Amino acid sequence: MNSNDESRIASLADEISQGNLVNFTEFFNLTKKAVFYTAFSILGNESDSEDIVQETFIKFIDSHSRIKKEQSPFGFLLVIARNSALSLLKKRKREISFPENFDESSVPDFNDYTKAGDETFFNWMRSCLKPIEYQIVILHVINDLPHREIAKIVKRPLGSVTWIYQQAIKKLDKERKKYEKV
Repeated sequence: MNSNDESRIASLADEISQGNLVNFTEFFNLTKKAVFYTAFSILGNESDSEDIVQETFIKFIDSHSRIKKEQSPFGFLLVIARNSALSLLKKRKREISFPENFDESSVPDFNDYTKAGDETFFNWMRSCLKPIEYQIVILHVINDLPHREIAKIVKRPLGSVTWIYQQAIKKLDKERKKYEKV
């Protein structure tokens, strides 16, 4: 995400906070991929992540007035996505099984968010990394967030986030090299 996008997101977020939803579609289109991958980094599946995208934007509209002047609206949006995904994850851990009437064919197409092969790649990354490492890599590489912003989102010190990211990249490189030898 470039600085023009960030300033446009901030401008659109200000409009939304004043009750002006005329440009909400533009705001959604600029931020939906980052929200999706934030949720996906925690939940690991497209269906739940898409639900979180919808929930996140509804919560954002409802709570936008709570953004502090020095806080990034984009960061606030991603914190909502992260917290919503974690809440869903906790809820799902308490569930025993899928409902009997679960219809897998009702799962929508998520091609707007992922490309062919993305899920396989993300699953490989998830298998190589600890959950916090995976989340930090997704937030930095996919969402293009600086480590300082990630530290706020994951509620860890900046130095820890930087160290975790570096270790995760080393792990992925080591696993990639093992795979190449096979």
